[in-house]
Amino acid sequence: MTKELRDEFEKELQVFLKEKLAIYPHIKTNRNKIIIDNKKGTKIEINFVYLNVSCEYAISMSINSSEINKFINQITPPYPSNISNNNLVYYSYFANEKKYSSILLPRTDQGKENTYNRILEILKSIYLERAYNLIEVNNKLITNIIDNPKYYSYPFLISVYVIKHNKLSSDDINLEYLLSEKNLGFDNNKDLKISFNKKIAHNILNYNI
Repeated sequence: MTKELRDEFEKELQVFLKEKLAIYPHIKTNRNKIIIDNKKGTKIEINFVYLNVSCEYAISMSINSSEINKFINQITPPYPSNISNNNLVYYSYFANEKKYSSILLPRTDQGKENTYNRILEILKSIYLERAYNLIEVNNKLITNIIDNPKYYSYPFLISVYVIKHNKLSSDDINLEYLLSEKNLGFDNNKDLKISFNKKIAHNILNYNI
């Protein structure tokens, strides 16, 4: 019975999201997966994974950006990425989003409708916003990084890329906060990270600490 419910729900969810997300550029809606590919080196995958034990859906988003990775590789940071997959510049899992409760498999028509709209709201307010900020490399990307540095491979170095890309001045950003321990994501190799990031701030951004 659960398998039948899942099949029906997932097929209908795909149709629903395909219609609602059609206004977004570069987007393709598959069953249990959304792909955004700008054909310029940035590819995003949003996956819906069903968890049998809890009868709920988890959402994950991964982003690969060849331009950002090229920038980071040229810098050759002496500390590891926050993400185990070195090809990714971003990775997050829905369970870590404190604002939202679990997405349970609905069992009624009204429940399905509510869940479709809830998933759409989650996609628009969290994942698609972060995704397109990264595709566009706009100023809001720095805010996203500050809010959730653990989701980004190299929070400070990606912020530097945004600063250079948008020709931001020191008045436009809080470099001291970007260099702080709070913006590291994980505090392993903390001293090394902070020391190296300060050198990058000085050498690339002409910021005197």
